[in-house]
Amino acid sequence: EAGLAWMDDVESFARPPRPAEEAVMDALRTWCATHAVDRRRVLVAGEGTGALLAFDLALRAPGLVRGVLLIQGPALLDDVHARALTAAALGVHVGVWVDPARPVPWTRPGVPPADYARELGRHLAELGLAGEGAVRLAPVPDDAAPSVTALADALRSLAP
Repeated sequence: EAGLAWMDDVESFARPPRPAEEAVMDALRTWCATHAVDRRRVLVAGEGTGALLAFDLALRAPGLVRGVLLIQGPALLDDVHARALTAAALGVHVGVWVDPARPVPWTRPGVPPADYARELGRHLAELGLAGEGAVRLAPVPDDAAPSVTALADALRSLAP
């Protein structure tokens, strides 16, 4: 509800352990415990820097998070190989939505967004986290908040 209120600064977020992660995980667990939720269809999404959090949650809690959509944001694949393989074995799916006309934060300078998205898609596929059609190259609205309908469609494509 409060956007980036869960994170004081990007530098502290990037250092493990990630305190923001626990707050979001607690909120997700509480929501699932207090609502009728099909646990096989719990999907999270993160935009920009929030994609880091969403991706990490999916790898740390693959029994709870079954899919993650990264919107115009990075996935840090260093040091996550074992967790990624475990998450894939438990059925976690990852989707990537990148606007080819806008830079993706925290990625290598000079790499076009479309190239980054395709490269990320290949890495995720090698880990078993993504399949055909997992990468969406399409404009992300300028207000950095995709429409609810577009987001729901993208998330539905990840659901089993």
